[in-house]
This record gives sequence, structure tokens and C-alpha cells, in this order.
Amino acid sequence: MRTVSLPNSVKWEFQGNVHPSAVGLGDVDNDGDIEFAVGNSVGFMAVFKGLDQQRPWKTASGLGTVSHLPNFT
Repeated sequence: MRTVSLPNSVKWEFQGNVHPSAVGLGDVDNDGDIEFAVGNSVGFMAVFKGLDQQRPWKTASGLGTVSHLPNFT
């Protein structure tokens, strides 16, 4: 089992309409750390590493509508 501890609030800037199922936490790159992934209705997806990182670690575009993210664990 993995445990994620979050501070009182975390703020990332992300544009576009986001479906509630297109947001997820998980170990995207198998490094043992939890990443935050989010996708939007115009086919853009971003992955954020670490709570202090304001810019995405990785991005992808041209995906079509991102309405669901897989289970990363």
C-alpha cells in the first residue's frame, strides 16, 4: 500500500475544461514517487512531479478529449 501526504493546499495552473475522471495521482514513471496527472477537453495532458513544481514535468497534446486517466498504481 502507498500513502500520500498532502499539505493544506497545492496549486497548479492548468488551462481548459477538466473532466473529474481526467485527474489522477500515481507513479507514472516507476521511480517510487507519486506524480499528479491531468488532462483536458482539447487533448492536452500534463504530469507534475513534486509539490513545489509549478510547471509540468511532461506534457502531451493532440490526444483528443481526455475524459479518463488510467490507474497508475
